[in-house]
Amino acid sequence: MAGRCRNIGGFIAGGFATIVVCSALATLFTVITAGRTPYPGHSCNRKCEERESRICSFSFNINLYQTLSRACRDCPINSSECELPDCISGNGVRRLVTVADKQLPGPAIHVCEGDEIQVMVQNRLPSAGVSLHWHGLIPSPYMDGTPGLTQTLIPPNQAFLYTLQANRPGTHYWHALSGFESGDGVFGPLVVRQAKSREPHSDLYDHDLSQHLIMVHDWFHLPTAEKFTLHHHSGADHYPDDILVNGKGRYTGDRSTPDSRVAPMAEFTVNEGERYRFRVVSAAFMNCPIVWSVARHTLTVIAADGAPIVPYNATHIVLQPGERWDVILKADQEPASYWMLFQGQLDCVLNDASQRAMLRYTSRHTRATQRTDRQPSQPFDSIYNPAAVRVNPIDGECSGNSACLSSLRSLAPLPAELATPAADTVLYFAFNLRHLDNPHYYHSQLYSIYDEEEGYRVPSPQINNLTYRAPASTLLLSSSPPPQEQLCNVDRFPVHCQHADLCECLHLHHIPLGQLVDLVLIDTGGDTNQGQSVHLHGHSFHVLGQGVLPSTPAGIQRAHVIALDQQDKLLRNLDHPIEKDTVMVAKGGYTIVRFKADNPGYWLLHSQLLFHWAGGMSVVLKVGETSDLPSPPPDI
Repeated sequence: MAGRCRNIGGFIAGGFATIVVCSALATLFTVITAGRTPYPGHSCNRKCEERESRICSFSFNINLYQTLSRACRDCPINSSECELPDCISGNGVRRLVTVADKQLPGPAIHVCEGDEIQVMVQNRLPSAGVSLHWHGLIPSPYMDGTPGLTQTLIPPNQAFLYTLQANRPGTHYWHALSGFESGDGVFGPLVVRQAKSREPHSDLYDHDLSQHLIMVHDWFHLPTAEKFTLHHHSGADHYPDDILVNGKGRYTGDRSTPDSRVAPMAEFTVNEGERYRFRVVSAAFMNCPIVWSVARHTLTVIAADGAPIVPYNATHIVLQPGERWDVILKADQEPASYWMLFQGQLDCVLNDASQRAMLRYTSRHTRATQRTDRQPSQPFDSIYNPAAVRVNPIDGECSGNSACLSSLRSLAPLPAELATPAADTVLYFAFNLRHLDNPHYYHSQLYSIYDEEEGYRVPSPQINNLTYRAPASTLLLSSSPPPQEQLCNVDRFPVHCQHADLCECLHLHHIPLGQLVDLVLIDTGGDTNQGQSVHLHGHSFHVLGQGVLPSTPAGIQRAHVIALDQQDKLLRNLDHPIEKDTVMVAKGGYTIVRFKADNPGYWLLHSQLLFHWAGGMSVVLKVGETSDLPSPPPDI
């Protein structure tokens, strides 16, 4: 990235404003002088060929917007008008949203392995900074999008150019990593395809179409910041109201309206007798695992978080927040319309948050799509059906018809450098929700957490009883290290925390470059915890083991897990473990992942659940010494 600041005219809130593009825009043009002309992003959605790559240029405008705006005209009463440009129908309930380019989900990025991705992000929000994270890619640390670690927030009326390499084939996504924007709609799909000769499962399907990409997520009827505030300061509930599929859905709950009961659902069309690759992304942000099934169809799982696995046939797939699954669906049923069902679990159960979509067949004889105003007649295929074959169960039980992550097999063996009995470094991270007088929400003398009824208490999310506080200046760009008194980890307890109920600090572990690292991720169970979805930046990892431990009134103690591991009672599978970057830790259970720390930088490990992440359930892994860090792009 190189160049000086540029001014771009932009129309904001009824007035003409200047978008200042610092250290970014010039790169878009300097690459031309290097002999490679950027292609418009949409043209990069193409058939991939070996030894052919492009520079793919995208531009995102982040705006405040709303569902069912004037752009929707008579949508959803007139369903055809729900497809008009700039119309976001949502689930038929009007609400404020924050989105890119007035789209929900945001603009899709479809590129080929080896492409360079350039995304100009213009922040047109009136008062909030923003940054984007490229979930699944392994970018330069300067492009990771983590506020306080790798970049400063993009201020209002300014812009930043992200430059990324499409270095990890598969199904991924991008999302805001600042404030609550990801809960309000700032996310979109990112797919890196391969040439057919390099795609290991290409002989198993006939079509891999962009229109068969599914983004599913939980959804509030209030702005996420308002929901967070009401929950943390008055004990209001934090449960999602609904689930959306590709930004669409039909809401029929207790507070439904005439609009919400007829809002359009997502639809997917297939030809009878042909095989399709579906790419499914969970952009859920609350603790809402979503169970996906298609009536009367088997789903053959072929990839997890972008990495290929040995095909596994299932009827139900549990989508944890941040996870991606690729499946093959064979259109081998009678030509008709079939339900896709997305059933919310845990946080989504109270409001019965679930959603449907439609799979429509085209007959091989007439090539006419089987369309009808009647809904499919098949009953919903419940995950509780004893015959259901489940992948990634939320309870961590891996027996019978349930296949945990550790039960699946990678298509490739574990690299030799990772296939050693013991790692160089083992870090134990206990994810916990603790009842304490967090001064952000309580006052120990005036309105203590212990004065509330237990059902209304708001616990504090922590890792190893520490609450992450981002540094005052961006670590990667700072000329000096953070003050030692701000740093903490389980072996280094800060002085200012010795007499505090809540310990806030820059939770950081240093890992020498090149070390083999095992992370033992623990959910402490008890009354407050329901499991975690955990994401690591800067590296992918292999899932070596999972399990659920016997519960106790005090929950699962970190020291107990360490003792079990030292007694070799936490088994590690080195035989074709699958590769991921986001993983579930079951309630009262553990998950063991392994990676080689070969990417120097400051990398965040955090809960993928937005309210937990915002509350401080994160830890920084500093890989390498400061001298190992790559040089920053010019003028960043």
